[in-house]
Amino acid sequence: TSFFLQPYNKSLYRDFFNFLTGELSFNPFKKSLDESLFLFLWKPRKKITNTEYTSFFFNPLNLSFLDSFFYYSDNLWSLANKVVSSRRKKIYVTKCSNRAAVTAGWTFITPFSSNMKYSGFGAQDVLLVAVVLAGISTTISFTNLLITRRTLVAPGLRNRRVLIP
Repeated sequence: TSFFLQPYNKSLYRDFFNFLTGELSFNPFKKSLDESLFLFLWKPRKKITNTEYTSFFFNPLNLSFLDSFFYYSDNLWSLANKVVSSRRKKIYVTKCSNRAAVTAGWTFITPFSSNMKYSGFGAQDVLLVAVVLAGISTTISFTNLLITRRTLVAPGLRNRRVLIP
């Protein structure tokens, strides 16, 4: 995300967060090592001078060995963690997962579920919506077959003279 969102580049404010990184360092030998040893970067291709940022769209890649966990916390794994934590708050997603399966049988009758563990109220609704969607898709596909047969039939032939393949 820091490629397109330049204000999220926290390495520009390294001195401001220095008290956090200095005391909460994961590597005790970090101060003795050169910082360029664990840093992979290249210079920006284009500099835009009209804005307050030196490289607005062509952000240099800054991947550090341990500093990137703090400076670039808005990355893919943080996004995936936010998605998972927001999914856990939704009732229907958690009740429709594999942990809350419904044992209603092929007739979809809920009293057949004898155990309360397998009686998810959201999963039964999703099951009924799936049956309705299957019926709608079958109706649309059969209508498509009839219209295709009528439009692509040979000239002069009627409906009863041609067999449906």
